[in-house]
Amino acid sequence: MKIKILLFTFLFFNFLNAQVGIGTTTPNGILDITSSTQGLLAPRVALTSSASASPVTNPASGSLVNGTIVYNTATNGSGATTVTPGFYYWDSANWLRVKSDIYNTPVYGLFTNLSGQTITNSAGGKIAFGTTTASGGVSLAYNSSNQTFTLPAGKTYRIDFAVGWIHFNNGAFLRLALYNDTTNTKISAVAHCEAVNSGAFAGTLGFSHLVTVGVTPLVISVRTTTGNTTNATLGDTEVGPTITIQSID
Repeated sequence: MKIKILLFTFLFFNFLNAQVGIGTTTPNGILDITSSTQGLLAPRVALTSSASASPVTNPASGSLVNGTIVYNTATNGSGATTVTPGFYYWDSANWLRVKSDIYNTPVYGLFTNLSGQTITNSAGGKIAFGTTTASGGVSLAYNSSNQTFTLPAGKTYRIDFAVGWIHFNNGAFLRLALYNDTTNTKISAVAHCEAVNSGAFAGTLGFSHLVTVGVTPLVISVRTTTGNTTNATLGDTEVGPTITIQSID
């Protein structure tokens, strides 16, 4: 009887410490799944917000364990807590999306204005863009009549704006920012450029900004901000204001 108990104990603990192989008899890790024709399906759930664990729960009770992975099937939440279809992992108190390298993502649009644009010394003056170059098969709407872009819903975007040639016709400095054109609210940091004196030239002015669009498209524009005190010409036939918009999902 003692021999049977010892044998059972030996086999039981060896089983607990064993590696598991699916599709292989020689696993190279605690779990080794091998197949040349089939994939692995993660749990598919409809998350409600990046700030809420629901509907995912810990079967052992308590909080979700960091590193829990799911495939989200829904577009829910709002603003910074918006979730869209894709892989997410739990980290402390939020679902974080598994994203690709932002520098290797498709460019939605590269817009530039090479005609030389003069803006006034009041707040709200919009920067106009002209030539469009796009890749990735995605259409990005630019309204040339009111200088706005419409970003499709359910994605996160990286927006880079720059102008490399500024002539101060009068005044001392120029301030620009990215705006939610529908609500007339600033959504990026303010880019500031100052000249030595009126009539002088200045160098590069620009900003980079990440924005997550919820369940409805977002209309944006680049504008002068409160405190702008110059009448300036941006760009000429060779160097003009340029904005690049990328999806980083």
